[in-house]
Amino acid sequence: MPSLNMVVMKRISLLPDHVANQIAAGEVVERPASVVKELVENAIDAGATRITVELDAGGRSLIRITDDGHGMNRDDALMSLERHATSKLKEASDLTSIRSMGFRGEALPSIASVSRFTLTTREQGSESSEATRIMVVGGKLTQVEAAAGPSGTSIEVRQLFYNLPARRKFLKTKETEKAHIQTYLRLAALAHPSIGFKLVQDQRVLWQLNPLSCDETLDSRMLALEERMRQLEKDSWQRLPVQFRDTIRTRIRGEDVDRYEEEPILIWGYVGAPGVGRSNRNDQCLFINGRPVENKALNFALREAYHTALMKGMHPVCCLFLEISPAFVDVNVHPAKKEVRFHNEQAVKQCVMRAIKRSLTHFAMAHRSNDPEFQPASEDTTPSSNPADPMHQSALREGPLGGSGNQIMDLPSFDPTPTLAQKNSISTANPPSMEWKAGTVHPAADSTPQSGMQAAQTASIDFSNTPQDHDRMRPILSRQLRLIGVVSRLYVLYESESGLVLIDQHAAHERVLFEQMLSRMEQGDVASQGLLVPETIELQPADAAFLTDSMACFQKLGVGIRAFGDQTFILESIPPFIKTGQARSFLLGVLDTLNRSGEVNKMRLGEEMIAKTVCRHAVKANDSLGKEELEKLLEDLKGCTMPYTCPHGRPTVIEMSLKELDRRFGRIVP
Repeated sequence: MPSLNMVVMKRISLLPDHVANQIAAGEVVERPASVVKELVENAIDAGATRITVELDAGGRSLIRITDDGHGMNRDDALMSLERHATSKLKEASDLTSIRSMGFRGEALPSIASVSRFTLTTREQGSESSEATRIMVVGGKLTQVEAAAGPSGTSIEVRQLFYNLPARRKFLKTKETEKAHIQTYLRLAALAHPSIGFKLVQDQRVLWQLNPLSCDETLDSRMLALEERMRQLEKDSWQRLPVQFRDTIRTRIRGEDVDRYEEEPILIWGYVGAPGVGRSNRNDQCLFINGRPVENKALNFALREAYHTALMKGMHPVCCLFLEISPAFVDVNVHPAKKEVRFHNEQAVKQCVMRAIKRSLTHFAMAHRSNDPEFQPASEDTTPSSNPADPMHQSALREGPLGGSGNQIMDLPSFDPTPTLAQKNSISTANPPSMEWKAGTVHPAADSTPQSGMQAAQTASIDFSNTPQDHDRMRPILSRQLRLIGVVSRLYVLYESESGLVLIDQHAAHERVLFEQMLSRMEQGDVASQGLLVPETIELQPADAAFLTDSMACFQKLGVGIRAFGDQTFILESIPPFIKTGQARSFLLGVLDTLNRSGEVNKMRLGEEMIAKTVCRHAVKANDSLGKEELEKLLEDLKGCTMPYTCPHGRPTVIEMSLKELDRRFGRIVP
């Protein structure tokens, strides 16, 4: 009988290959759409110009991907089924220069381990007319043979998860799985308009997109993207072109001295016009170097760019491409490569915000293109020469964000019961019930220095020459409007050359007063009133660091606060338009808002309070306005930087086209 000392329990063992592949498949292959994604990406990397996707039962029974790409010889085809076998990488340093869709070499063996898998391929330019067919069942190679076939690759995946009943039962209905596949193929088709896509479900062609002629110039790619969007979008939304170039400067911290790395960034595509949005993010198509991605920072940048241009609860729509060096973006952070991480996320976010804001502003102010006071920025792709520019720095700022100098300004005092005559007095020079005390006016300390990021390609955006319908694309306020009358003493009716235009007099007046007050806030410091009993506030480490760096700017915004320890602060004074009982919640709310937006400025400090104030003092429904007052309201609205929405994001102007009127009266059959 052996002694107990001789008994060795082996608790750790090496997993068999087929088990390891099934575990890897759990990360890579979530549902049929995951299979389609991996195989279509392989086809794109193989230089395919046409890709056909065939499905049975939403991909549960059959997925067949056929392409006309480079194809493979027999040796390469067999090697492609080995784990971590890839043609995209040779060494670890190649991870910093990835431009292909795939690179890990996990997809094919993972898919083959959970399905009945058949690969048929023939290399382009091969002297042999024979293709190679390889069959794999549940990860086990069963057959390798010569076969007839065109150059390119065809992959069949049958009975997905047949050997994993626990995974198969989590699959949804045929229609649900098909919808997920269509969602991905839509993104792939938008990212690669030069490739033709064909989708067949149960032997019925659902859609077929021919390849579009496209070269490497930005104008050509914009036109091809617009045409591809026409092919895919049934309910077309009003699109604005975005073209933006700049150089991001990132601080790299060293042991002795910091250094800076510069990298160009290109942002292009289309975004929705002011007021165009959806209740979800399904129409937010974001691409990094041609790869569809999900990124919370970019989602936030989109929402922030539409601040006051979209109603709360609505999300912007876009098809936006970011092109940046692969060394500055890490795509190897998600098993399915859906998410990415930026080296300087804050700077990328600011670039996206500025690119979209400039496009929205140029659209909103297109009617002022002939105004000598309105001078759009000229194209300039020169990077900022200031290495401390927070737009080009890393997200961790080294010091206060504000400038120096004292500014004196009092917020307006409102008569709580303004008369109707005061409400109807719509003067740009003297807003109703607004009395501003004289003071020393200095340039706004938080204004961002002029840089290449601010002056990037905005002058090249021409909203009158786009592939879309001219009248539909042309901003409403840039047209000649003839006053017709007022409906229900609220909606002002105008006639334009293309239809009927309605203006909400209350929403329009809100926007006018809102921008007047913000403009005056930017001209000087905000007044401050002391608290009878200062409040002690303790913050989380990240919030405390942000507040410490931004202390000087908060002082200029009328918030008197000083440090009282590492994470404790004493709030001593607040702006006069904030109730003293809400001082603590006000500071925490402003801190959250400014921290998320990545900028500290006067406009964001009292914006919500100003919006509520102008809502009470703007002309209301049932307030009668004369012809001259209505014309003055229209002119003041045209002078706003964002005239198409009120401060709450509701539309101020809508239009019913002649085509829509003809359809309503039955002159056009839908």
